[in-house]
Parts: sequence; C-alpha cells; structure tokens
Amino acid sequence: MKMLKKFCIAALNAYQKFVSPALGLTCRYYPSCSEYARELFEFQNPFFALLKTLVRILSCHQLFKGGISYPCIVFRKMECLHRPCLIAYWIVPCCRFNDSFKNLGRGNVVRFKAYVIKNHSKDLCV
Repeated sequence: MKMLKKFCIAALNAYQKFVSPALGLTCRYYPSCSEYARELFEFQNPFFALLKTLVRILSCHQLFKGGISYPCIVFRKMECLHRPCLIAYWIVPCCRFNDSFKNLGRGNVVRFKAYVIKNHSKDLCV
C-alpha cells in the first residue's frame, strides 16, 4: 500500500513538473486537479484517493462551473507529542466539533472529516 502511494505521488510530481507547464492553466478548479490528487494521496488510502481523483477529473469540463474545491478526507487525529516546526498543510474540519476533543489528551484517537489546505507561505516555520 505504501509503495502504491509513493508511486502515485512520484507520478503526480513528474506530471506537475514536466507535463502540466506545457498544457498551461486549463483546470477549472483551485487547487488544480493534480494538486488535489497529490494531497489526497498523501492523507488518504490510495484506492479512495484514486476514486476521488477520477471523480474530480471527470467533473473538470465546461458543464461544471469549477471554483474552489479542497480535498475532503477522513482524518484520524492522535495526541501530538511534539511541536511541529514545518507546517505544510492545514487540516480544517468540515463540520462543527462536538465534545469529541475533550478526551484527546488522554491518548484517545478521534476521527473526523476535514479539508486539506496546502500552506503556500514562504516562511513555513512557526
């Protein structure tokens, strides 16, 4: 499973580096379909990421309006034991929280749906 994930991310990186600049800005969505797929493959099961990517690519044509559409994942949050210095992605919950985070400090695991938003800031350290 990890090999498939690494292969897909490497293929998407190669597409973004070599093929996408030659095609120009043709995607109707932000983030672009390739960036959307790469973010899904980093956080999601590769089979679900592939399915969501195919749905996104099939909806990227003139009959759909396009717009801003961040990938929505099921995020599994565990207790953080260290403070991260590099923030590459923001995890934004899709819905309001209930009391599910009250017991998070006791080592419990919480599952919730969240959007993945890439940090494009030049200063990535907190």
